[in-house]
Amino acid sequence: MTRHHRKKSPARLLRSLYIWHRYIGISAALFVIVLTITGLVLNHTDELALDSSYVQSDLLLDWYGIDSPGELTSFTSGSITVTAVNDLVFWGNEPLSHVSAPLVGLLVYRDIAVIAAGGALSLYTTEGELIEILGQAAGAPAGVLGVGVTRQDELAIRTAQGIYLTDDSMLEWHRVGTAEVLWSASAPLPPGLEASLEKAYRGVGLP
Repeated sequence: MTRHHRKKSPARLLRSLYIWHRYIGISAALFVIVLTITGLVLNHTDELALDSSYVQSDLLLDWYGIDSPGELTSFTSGSITVTAVNDLVFWGNEPLSHVSAPLVGLLVYRDIAVIAAGGALSLYTTEGELIEILGQAAGAPAGVLGVGVTRQDELAIRTAQGIYLTDDSMLEWHRVGTAEVLWSASAPLPPGLEASLEKAYRGVGLP
């Protein structure tokens, strides 16, 4: 016996090609529409504040390899707690965009929150608003390793070159050989903050 293969007629072949052409055309059109919409959105990143919006989905964060933070370094002064979570620094559970690790101290001095991090001093109001960053360009010693206050209520910082003191204006610094300074020291996290920080840290990992 011989098996005969039925050949497709030209009409059926054209119909099949038409159907595939239609499906491919629809798919291509959808792809172009998506590219157009996302392109328009990305061109208005600042207006839509996309660079300050972050993915919160644990599934997507895991997919991108954004893991939970490791060891946390925290300092507390009065009612204020700042914590270094890897390379980020948080005020409570809010990230500080102008401060970077390593975090080495926190001190509320004359109603100003002085954060020693990233080798410089960052001055904030007690409500968490940035006042100024005191780095080498502002006349402050470079490479800050610690912050504290003397018995005479002078602000002190520790660097590899020694201890420096300043007055209320924080404009002039002078190095001293020795001084009795109560240095800011790391402290355990307040109850409940660690879980909040872990969620906040992962939440700012993927814009």
